[in-house]
Amino acid sequence: LLQISIVAILFLMILIYGSSIANSVVEEKSGRIIETLLCYVKPLQLLVGKVIGYLLGVILQVTVWVGYYLLLANILEMPSNPVFVTLGEMPPQTYVLLIVALISGFVMYAFAFAALSSYANNAQDSTQLMFPVALIVLLAYFLSMAVMNGFTGIWARVFSMAPFFSPIVSVVTNDLIQLTWAEVAENAGIQMLEVVIVALICARFYRRGVVSYGIRKLSFNKLFKKG
Repeated sequence: LLQISIVAILFLMILIYGSSIANSVVEEKSGRIIETLLCYVKPLQLLVGKVIGYLLGVILQVTVWVGYYLLLANILEMPSNPVFVTLGEMPPQTYVLLIVALISGFVMYAFAFAALSSYANNAQDSTQLMFPVALIVLLAYFLSMAVMNGFTGIWARVFSMAPFFSPIVSVVTNDLIQLTWAEVAENAGIQMLEVVIVALICARFYRRGVVSYGIRKLSFNKLFKKG
């Protein structure tokens, strides 16, 4: 139940806030605000600042939601939620893995959404470019559901270390009750390395995309050539 809850939360966070990040990039580009900003900061700094800003906003919003729920549960004497009960019984290394997975997963997909949407000239083009990333999110979600239903093997281990898949799949491939600090360090190290690699690659696409105008027909062939 805890694994399903974490995967669902991460899935919704990526889709909801990813589209918001993409829309903000398109608005900055269409309004020519981006050209002024790039006179003072580097594209990588601007991209990282945007992602960190959204990440802090997500953390604040989730904190408010959880705090409000706990306050209501205490005042109204609501029955105990099994997810919160399970969280209270988990070892500390489980909390570290869940926090790392939530943060790294959101950050990786946020970089991808921002980089691809930088090639769009309007909201319609942005939706078209975000579609492949949304498919990856759906694939990672269904793979995690398959693992929780007993379909395991070497492929599950591979996807738990693959970029964009590791934050979601690693939560369900690890035993959250008997998780060791060595496993936490391994997962955290892999995901942090993937975040850095994804950030550097996306920054290159973002740098070219935000100054590209007048692309009549978008295609991934053109996109990768420009990147």
